[in-house]
Amino acid sequence: MKGYFITMEKLAEVIDYSFSKNIKHVSAYLSSLKNIQNRNELNKNEFLSSQVYLLSKLLPPLLEKYKFKVNIVGNLYHIENDDFIKAITSLIESTKSNSDFSVNLLVAYDPMEEIYQSFKINSYNIKDGFWVKEALDLIIRTGVIGRLSDFLPLQSSFAELFFYRKYFPDITITDIDTVFTKFLSRKRRFGG
Repeated sequence: MKGYFITMEKLAEVIDYSFSKNIKHVSAYLSSLKNIQNRNELNKNEFLSSQVYLLSKLLPPLLEKYKFKVNIVGNLYHIENDDFIKAITSLIESTKSNSDFSVNLLVAYDPMEEIYQSFKINSYNIKDGFWVKEALDLIIRTGVIGRLSDFLPLQSSFAELFFYRKYFPDITITDIDTVFTKFLSRKRRFGG
C-alpha cells in the first residue's frame, strides 16, 4: 500500500516539473478499466485511497502555482468508492475555468469505450468526442514491460516513445529532464 502513495508523490513531482518547463498538458495513466476490474475489493480501496491522497493533498498546492485544469479520462461509473468520487468531483469543479495547463488523469480508462462514446457524439468525425483532445507529443513508459497498455492509442500515433527500465517511483527529475532534452533534439516528421 505504501508504494501506491509513493507513486502518487512521484506523479505530483513530475507534474510540477513538467509545468515548470512550460509543458502545457500532462496525461497520467492511473488505471485501465481492466486494472480496476481485476483487483480484489481490499486492494482496490487501498489503490483508490492513494489517488484520493493525490487529488486532495498533493495536487491542490500545485493548483496555487499553475492554475491547471483537471480532466478525468475514463468513466467514473466504474468506480465504487465514495471518497474517490468526492475528491475527483471537487477537484474537477474547482479547476473547470482554468485553461493554461491541464492534467488528464486516466481512471478506469478503456480506449474501446472512448471510441464508442466518440461515435455517439459525432459519427462523421469521432475526434470531436475524444476524451483527450490533444495529440500526444511524448510518452514515457516505465517498468520492465515494453508496451503502452492501451494508453491513449488514438492520441499517440506520432508520439515519441521513451522507455525506462525503472519503476515509476524510482524515476528522478534528472531522468525526466534527460527525456525532455532528447525529445527536443529529435526531428519529428509526423508521417512525412
